[in-house]
Amino acid sequence: MKKIKVLLSLMLVMLFSIGMHSTANACTPKLEIDMPEIPDVELSDSTKDMISAGVENYFKKCILDKPIIESATCMNKTMGRYSFSYLCVSWDKVENATSYKIEVIKNDGASTVYETNKPYFYTSRQDEFIMEGMDGAKVRVRAYGEDDTFSVWSEKKEVSGVDSTGGVEVHTVDIPYQGKTERSYFYAHF
Repeated sequence: MKKIKVLLSLMLVMLFSIGMHSTANACTPKLEIDMPEIPDVELSDSTKDMISAGVENYFKKCILDKPIIESATCMNKTMGRYSFSYLCVSWDKVENATSYKIEVIKNDGASTVYETNKPYFYTSRQDEFIMEGMDGAKVRVRAYGEDDTFSVWSEKKEVSGVDSTGGVEVHTVDIPYQGKTERSYFYAHF
């Protein structure tokens, strides 16, 4: 009797597994994809040499330290009928850097690059790219030096913002100037 129960149990398990498998196959169409055959890419020796030289040149030129962004602030101000915006970004000075590029990247992926030769940057009051809104925007900085040397891009930093519509709040940014640090004040009316 015990053997019959074991045999019946095994038969039921086999029937269930066959039934489930055939049900799944009946409901799921077979996926057939015609994959194109991708040929091996053969590069000429001159192309391989050119790629190696480019990589080697990159590592020879990418010798400056990576900038570290200290602050990134945007202020939007409305006074009567007039509106204007400022973007202020400051970072640590990179030794042997002669200029910097600042990339501003908005949430929608739009970006623009600014250049300066100081370890801080201000946009003009009427910069259209900044005036269109900076919610969630990020900035990054890259240093450039003599003989085409450069650094890697800094880590991205989110732009903090101030929208101005009424009372007063003071925001300060420390900016290195001629070997000293000066404090710049932004007055936001709330």
